[in-house]
Amino acid sequence: MNLNIHMLLAWLAALLAWQTAAAQPAPATAQAAPKPPASGVDWHYASPITGYQGYRNTPIDAWSTSNQTVKEIGGWRAYAKEAAADKPQTSAPAAQPPGTQAPTPMHRPHGGH
Repeated sequence: MNLNIHMLLAWLAALLAWQTAAAQPAPATAQAAPKPPASGVDWHYASPITGYQGYRNTPIDAWSTSNQTVKEIGGWRAYAKEAAADKPQTSAPAAQPPGTQAPTPMHRPHGGH
């Protein structure tokens, strides 16, 4: 009995889907794209991914060659200078206003050991 109900529901769902598809209007024939109004506005669209270049597998050098290149450049310090050059220079901290003292360090309870 339970199987008959499931079969009936499946047939009803298929019939409903068929009726819905049959009720859709036929697709319109292809028409030319509408022309923009002649208002002097530039309607040109440029896709932001026009110049996209897909991934290309590049050859990998041997680790010894890569290490030698880094050594010739100046090691990690060269990369640190490059990164520091990208950051804006900050000025020195402001001087203490007259009549105020710099904060004193906290007491070291065990004498630093």
